[in-house]
Amino acid sequence: MPAKPSHKHYKTLTTSDQQLAIEARRTFESLQKNDTFINAVFESIQDGISVLDTELRIVHTNGVMKEWYNQNLPLEGKHCYKCYHNSDSPCSPCPTLDCLKSGKAEHQIVPGLPGSSVEWVELHSFPMKDPQSGEIIGVVEFVRDITARRRNQEIILQSEKMMSVGGLAAGMAHEINNPLAGISQNIDVLVRRLTDMNLPANIAAAESIGIPLESIRAFMERREIPHMLASIKESSVRISDIVSNMLSFARKADDMSAPCHPGELVDEVLELARTDYNLKQNYDFKNVTVQRNIDQNLPVVICQKSKIQQVLLNLLMNAAHAVFASNCDTPTISVRVSVFEALGQLQIEIEDNGIGMDADVRDRIFEPFFTTKAPGIGTGLGLSVSYFIITEDHKGTIDVFSAPGKGTTFRIRLPLNGPSGADR
Repeated sequence: MPAKPSHKHYKTLTTSDQQLAIEARRTFESLQKNDTFINAVFESIQDGISVLDTELRIVHTNGVMKEWYNQNLPLEGKHCYKCYHNSDSPCSPCPTLDCLKSGKAEHQIVPGLPGSSVEWVELHSFPMKDPQSGEIIGVVEFVRDITARRRNQEIILQSEKMMSVGGLAAGMAHEINNPLAGISQNIDVLVRRLTDMNLPANIAAAESIGIPLESIRAFMERREIPHMLASIKESSVRISDIVSNMLSFARKADDMSAPCHPGELVDEVLELARTDYNLKQNYDFKNVTVQRNIDQNLPVVICQKSKIQQVLLNLLMNAAHAVFASNCDTPTISVRVSVFEALGQLQIEIEDNGIGMDADVRDRIFEPFFTTKAPGIGTGLGLSVSYFIITEDHKGTIDVFSAPGKGTTFRIRLPLNGPSGADR
């Protein structure tokens, strides 16, 4: 039978156990501190971070990712593609999956989750390896919101495209102008020689061949020649208008910038819209409810008045078309004018309750010759010319906000001190 341990030996074992417990507690507290430190690091980073296992299940993620993707529930243990992309399987191609297979870092720009405020993200995937075996045990994802960057790139590309098309349009316009001038002049001559019964040269020519002038006139009317000539003349005028708009892309306006009161400018355009023949013919602008909201005590703005009136009239025409196309009970256009003193900018907004436009149309709305109107109603140049008048001639901005069935708002911002004061 073994000897019973002495009281001294028992006390020694107890002390040893106590020391082990203290060490274990210290180790646990140290781990807790490390975990707290790591969490603090994760939460301080403004990019999204996710740690995934080899099955693409979320092991850890920071609050930025939860906020971006509206995920309030715990994400740990769920597949990333289900939480972040609302999909039942990994997307193709999947940089995270490629990272697991290759063991190399992967990078890709991918769309954000539909409905999220983050439209585009830049995704970096890094393999996570066991420090001892070197085996891949997961992936660390760094996700950066690049929505603003993408939008700025689109604006730059749009501006560059508009500038290049502007030069092309100017060249085409000059080439068209010369033969068009000859056509227009010859049409005028034909109209006089074929329809003017009092022109001495016409009378003399008819007498020389022994045909009464009235008989010639009756023949032409029977064959509708005067109507055809009028149609050709109208078409040549329409071409001339298109050429004039095309030339607006590449040349600066001849108007001199001068002080102008914004309220008076808008009122003059509204009055012009109410009496414009085309508007009455197509949309009857007088049947549109116009809500005028102009701030009091607006400062004057340095601008090319006629050009700004051209832009505003074009926007009102488009708005009138949109509200009547929607068949709404109360077609309404709101005109709002305000000023940002801190930025030194005048803001003009024209909003309608019309049919609106989808994202594809909205992205192309300022492109030359792009139009959603029926053939013969619009040339597709009005908004393009307006874009150049605002951005190039006045160093301002013009933006459009719209959704199908939600109406459209055009927002113009102009520097109060004119183009020369835009960068101050």
